This record gives sequence, structure tokens and C-alpha cells, in this order.
Amino acid sequence: MPQSLMSIIVLLSWLALPVALICIVDDWFLRPQRLIAAAAPPQDAPFMTFLYSALPVLIACAVLRLLVAERLDFSAVLLGITVLTGAVWAVDHLLLRRWRTAAARAAGKDPAQIPEPGTVDYARSFFPVALVVLVLRSFVFEPFRIPSDSMMPTLLDGDFIIVNKYAYGLRLPVLNRKVVEIGEPQRGDVVVFRYPRDPSTNFIKRLVGLPGDHVEVHDNLIIVNGRPVPFYVGRQRYNDGCYLMMGDNRDNSDDGRSWGYVPEENLVGKATRIWFNWDLGRSGGPMWSRIGTTIQ
Repeated sequence: MPQSLMSIIVLLSWLALPVALICIVDDWFLRPQRLIAAAAPPQDAPFMTFLYSALPVLIACAVLRLLVAERLDFSAVLLGITVLTGAVWAVDHLLLRRWRTAAARAAGKDPAQIPEPGTVDYARSFFPVALVVLVLRSFVFEPFRIPSDSMMPTLLDGDFIIVNKYAYGLRLPVLNRKVVEIGEPQRGDVVVFRYPRDPSTNFIKRLVGLPGDHVEVHDNLIIVNGRPVPFYVGRQRYNDGCYLMMGDNRDNSDDGRSWGYVPEENLVGKATRIWFNWDLGRSGGPMWSRIGTTIQ
């Protein structure tokens, strides 16, 4: 994405919050009062009409900025959206609707003539969608984009993959605490995990060493517990509850050989299948032949 366009998107995304707050105050409190006091349905002021029209664009810019961010916890974002939309819906149902009804009756008007605030309508529409996506993404499957060539030839830069979130047990979103034991990682699995040095960043590598394994290399041959396997790593012994991860592209991979092992609580899930491929920096468009490929 061109830097000039990204700068504009960043600027507009910063405007999303103050404009949203202004629209919420007007939509929840001031607009209902205007409707109740007026003999005929009043028109919004030109300034507010402009803000209401601009708000979807600003929100779209904020969402796009989140999507391209390198350090983003999507589970936290989804949880925030779910909580926010649910709270808006609940506050209107328990408080604001009663206030609008009482104010309309006090003015001698039919409460049905006072429309529900648009922000509440949006919240009621988005809440179930956000909740379903949060549950699916946290406990079932999560999409992940391959950001580098460290897993070549198994995975390429531009691959979009599906990560099985329940393969190694169910974890609470954001807290990442395991609540249900289901399965254990196996040597050779392609695993998505939170980078030990920066847990806000997800990495994807192949699991080479299990807890308690003794791993060493001789003449470019890896030996795990005395048996040769087709991976290359440095010589290390790993503690119980920790895993050794390594990229398939052995000569171009930032992995456990340089930063150590991955704690069990950092595991995100098992990579299972490629559902799309498109590297925007590569000419020729998507690689259709990779769609549906099983990750082994």
C-alpha cells in the first residue's frame, strides 16, 4: 500500500473516535429531544449531517488500519467490539428506551414515532455477528497470513492458512488460559504460536523438539533423542513444558536456534490448510493451485 495513502488512512482513523462520540451524544440524547419537541420531523443540522455521512468512512479507515497493523491482537479487538456493541444494546434496552418513551408521552406524542437511534440499531446488528466470530476464532478456527519465506517450501509468503484452535486444547480469548484439555502437539506439526520475545506477534514454525527431548546436530543432520530426523537445528536440551520450533527454510528462518524455546502457554494452534494465496508484491495475481492444499 502506498505510504501516502496509508498516511491518509491513519489520519482519518484518528478522527473516527471523536466523530463517533459526537454522533452518539447527538443520536442518543439531542436528536430524540428535537423529534419530541418539533411539530414535524426536523432536519439534522448540516454539520451533523456531514458527520453522520463521514462516520462510516472513518470507521472503515480505522478497521483497515487495524488489519494492516503488524502488532495486533485480533482476539482483543473482537472481544472489545463484542463487549461494546452488547453494552450499547443493553443500555438502550434498559435505560434509554424507557427515557424516550416517558419523554414522548410527557409531550403528548406516540413513542412509536420516535425512532431508535441509528447507533443502537448498528450495535444490535453487529453484536451477534461479533459474538459468533469471536467464539469461532477463539475456539475453532483462525485465519493467518504467512508473512515471510521462513517456511518454504511448505508455505509461501502470501499464503492464507487456517489454524485449528482446539487441536492443543481450548483457551480463553485474550487471557490465553487453557480451560479444556483436548490434544498435545506432535513432533512435525506446523504450529502458530506467540513469539516468546514479543507475545503480541504470532510466528509459524515446525515443531521439532518436544518437552524433555535432547536435540543436537552433526554434519547438518539433526538428532533427537539419539535418532536422526530430517530437520536442522542447533544442539540444545529443552525443559518440560517447552517446545523447539524451526522454519523449514533452514537458511532463512528466525527460529528457536537463535531465541530459544516456546512455552506451552504460547501455543495458538495447528496449521491445517491453505485457503488462499496472494502476495501483493508478486506479479501474476493469486496462485490458485495452492488453494485447499493440506499443510503437512
